[in-house]
Amino acid sequence: MKILFLILTSLCLQTDSATLKLWDANSKVTWSDFEGDIPEDIGFMKAVTSSKISIKSNFYEGEIPKYIVRSYFDKSKSWTITDSEEHLIHERLHFDITELYARKIRQKIDSLFKIEEKNVLCYKKMYEKILNDYEEAQFQYDNESYSDRVKQLEWQEKVAKELEELKKYEYVPEE
Repeated sequence: MKILFLILTSLCLQTDSATLKLWDANSKVTWSDFEGDIPEDIGFMKAVTSSKISIKSNFYEGEIPKYIVRSYFDKSKSWTITDSEEHLIHERLHFDITELYARKIRQKIDSLFKIEEKNVLCYKKMYEKILNDYEEAQFQYDNESYSDRVKQLEWQEKVAKELEELKKYEYVPEE
């Protein structure tokens, strides 16, 4: 059964923060997080995951722009009609892919900051490209892992490896 993944990227999140779950390696998404209304015409879909990358810049360090990049799971727009562990693993990986691309953005922002890039358009061009790559990766994941356990496992290993390689760029909320 094909699982549709809904990608929502946002530069400014307008959703009630109570419906957003910040990506956290120690707090995986569960079926109870899927609180969205189930559409009438779902076809053969079993679940939809809505995740977002939020990129905010509202301050500078000297003349250099500073950004906060976060990845969120949107509970209010994610829904399911199954309680299958296999499907949940698939949906969780969509959210992990969101975090992976957020880390890629953080890494590039860091490299631009280190060379003291002041041109906001350089940052914008960079993260727009990565957001495009992110959308392509999400659709590729669905297309390749559709009813294919071997491909699902390959994607899980690939994403876990890349998340580990970019662990330095994991978002850690200020306490």
